[in-house]
Amino acid sequence: MTRRMEMKIKDFIYKYSIRLFILIVAYLIVSFPFQYTQEKMNDVSQPVRWLGTLLFFIVACFIVRYRKKLEAVFAKKSLFFIIFVMIFALQLMTIYVFKIQPVNDLLYLHDEAIRMIQNPMISLQRFGGYFAHYPNNYGYLLILYCYYKLLVSCGISVGSLVLAGNFLNLLVIDIGILCGYIAIRIVKNIKLANIWMLLFLLNPWTYFWIAYYYTHTISFGMIMVLLLLFVLIHKEKDNWKGILYSAFLGIVIYIGIKIRITNLILCIAVGITLFIFWKQYKFKVRHMCLILGMVAGIAVSVFGYQYKFQNMIPKQNTQEFPATHWLMMSSHGVGRYDSGDVWFTSQLSTQKQKKEKTIEKTIHNYKELGIKGTLQLSGVKLREVWLTGDDDFTKMSYVSTDYGTANEFLNGKHNGWILMYSYLMRMAVWCFALVAAIGMLRKRNSWNYVVMLTLLGGMIFHVFWEANPKYSICFMGVMMFMMVTGIENLCEEEKKEQKQKISMGNVMLCLVGIGLIVCLQPMHNYLKQNPEALDQSYAASQFAQSQTLNLSLKKNEAIKQSFLTKIRFQNITFNLLNNENDFTVRLLDETGKVMESARQDQLSYAQNQYEWKLNKVKNSGTYAIEIVNQKKDQKYKLPVYWTGNYDAYPNGCMYRSNKKIGKADLVFRVYQ
Repeated sequence: MTRRMEMKIKDFIYKYSIRLFILIVAYLIVSFPFQYTQEKMNDVSQPVRWLGTLLFFIVACFIVRYRKKLEAVFAKKSLFFIIFVMIFALQLMTIYVFKIQPVNDLLYLHDEAIRMIQNPMISLQRFGGYFAHYPNNYGYLLILYCYYKLLVSCGISVGSLVLAGNFLNLLVIDIGILCGYIAIRIVKNIKLANIWMLLFLLNPWTYFWIAYYYTHTISFGMIMVLLLLFVLIHKEKDNWKGILYSAFLGIVIYIGIKIRITNLILCIAVGITLFIFWKQYKFKVRHMCLILGMVAGIAVSVFGYQYKFQNMIPKQNTQEFPATHWLMMSSHGVGRYDSGDVWFTSQLSTQKQKKEKTIEKTIHNYKELGIKGTLQLSGVKLREVWLTGDDDFTKMSYVSTDYGTANEFLNGKHNGWILMYSYLMRMAVWCFALVAAIGMLRKRNSWNYVVMLTLLGGMIFHVFWEANPKYSICFMGVMMFMMVTGIENLCEEEKKEQKQKISMGNVMLCLVGIGLIVCLQPMHNYLKQNPEALDQSYAASQFAQSQTLNLSLKKNEAIKQSFLTKIRFQNITFNLLNNENDFTVRLLDETGKVMESARQDQLSYAQNQYEWKLNKVKNSGTYAIEIVNQKKDQKYKLPVYWTGNYDAYPNGCMYRSNKKIGKADLVFRVYQ
């Protein structure tokens, strides 16, 4: 390959990767009004939303207009400590005010980690074979297990481990923010580093994802640690320190891959950037030492992982889902989790069959979609992952031990305000990211390109992978880095930069992009999404189910679930797997006095759930739902959470004839 040809290839990769990023971001920005006007923000009217948008951007323009006066403030070193303390205080307040409990995947990981303290072997049978199907969660499960085991050995009670998990997540998030601050301060300046801190202070994600300490929040910290290590290795002049950083980099890379494969995207972005910018450097012995240091770090991690955990991981797991399963789920519908696909893969007996059949079905799905359908599905997945401003935190924070008035504004009927702010914040991120990308076409910067390429890699990955709004959280750091770069470009005042001409190719690309965007505007049905709104303010709830409790009750024998509320309520729902039983349901106060009652035929029933609307609104206090059998020897199938490890609802208990049933809790909801 000639030198000239090599330069053309590098130039092509650099420019067209940025142009692809610009096209995707422009699509997201154009799609924003359709996402923003969805019904999800149930208690915020459309005029208020647009007034909120106007106010948001007026404030942004005011800041840009008076940036010179603000520069002196952002240049102060003390500003970092002030903002960091404010972030930490608000995070602690979030933990103690909302008291959010584990749900969905995190609930399974939390319960299994507690069980492993007694028997350190991953179970393949619990939670419908969850850990048999999804061994990709083993890495994070083992981290949780080690963390919990250390705390329990230090005298921390099992009941406090949810709170401990919150603090682990808080630590990882804050380490990620701190690493980003140091990296930006090294490659840019202290002013932009302080702006980075301010953006995380204003970002709702910083607070509302603390309680859901799953792989994506840990990945945020991992990616920022990786970015800082790459920066330190690049800037470090001392060879021994550089080798030490490289070894640590190797360890973090291996742990990051075990937690979530998308952590590798940053490393790939660094490799591509080195290829494009390599003309500026010469390969030296030092570079070989750095590579060997990284390899040594990876080798130590592999050996340590195998030595410590090889006996905990089940051998010959035929139930494991191959990677092609997620490709199959992403190839139809809206590209999200699909229970039908889970059943399809589960009923295949061997790994070979699972791979072959899922690949076959994936190809069939894309053939049915055609080119137009595939592009439409890709657009849906891009919006689902990258434009959902709240990243679905309202759906991951709806279970609390003590629902208060504040919970109504996070995940109740008044959460439209925080949703509105979250969507506006995400829109601002993409607007500044677009400015940053356009600036990169005019002026090359290797670190800006690494970050942009990482974000682009995440976008492309999730076009082919299962789509879920929370998957963008892994890349929150690089998203905010791009926002900082966009702010930097807007504040650039050098005349040379202002007068620099844009090439004719870039002008044509922008015109084509604008034309495509104008064509997209009438496609309201393709861009509009209306996910189900959470319009209930819960007073008490227990959503999780680990098993079905089969009971044969005598006449007048009762099942009771106690609960505590701090806010008023009027509706009660509870789950029962059939509607053939003859029973009476009663609401008891803390003394056992019957406050209201209703027969089974007076209740609404749908999808294994009975709903009971009380005659009067009840105040806060301690109550119990009592199901009294009215016929001789009736069999009841009651969905419950009862593993013996984790008490899913610590503010209440389940009773049979006033005798407590272990740590079991009925699936129920109390709300207004």
